[in-house]
Amino acid sequence: MSQHPNWATSETPAPGNRTAKASAWPAGVIARYLTVGGATVDITQDHSSATARCNGCTDSGTRNWMDGDSSYSPEAQERMAKEDTRRWAQNHSSTCRAMPNPGGDQ
Repeated sequence: MSQHPNWATSETPAPGNRTAKASAWPAGVIARYLTVGGATVDITQDHSSATARCNGCTDSGTRNWMDGDSSYSPEAQERMAKEDTRRWAQNHSSTCRAMPNPGGDQ
C-alpha cells in the first residue's frame, strides 16, 4: 500500500512547537496522526476493515468495507472505507486534548 501524501511519518515534523517522536511505529500501523494533546491516532487494517484508535482518550472508529454499498466494487468499497477512517482520524486528532498514556504505545 502506498503512503498517502498527507499522512505523517516518523520523520515528518509536527506543526507548531510540538515535535513528533521519531521512534518506530507499532506493528501493523499504516498511518499515524498527532493529536492536539500530544497523543497519536493510529490506523491499522486487516483483511476487511480499517480502524483508527486514539492512544490518548482511546476513542476509535472502524469501517468495515465488507458492509459497504454492494453497488460499488470491492476495491471501491475498500478505498472509501480507508478514506472514511483517515477522515475520522484527522478530525479526532485535530480536537483531542488527551495526553499520551505513559504506559501506552506512543
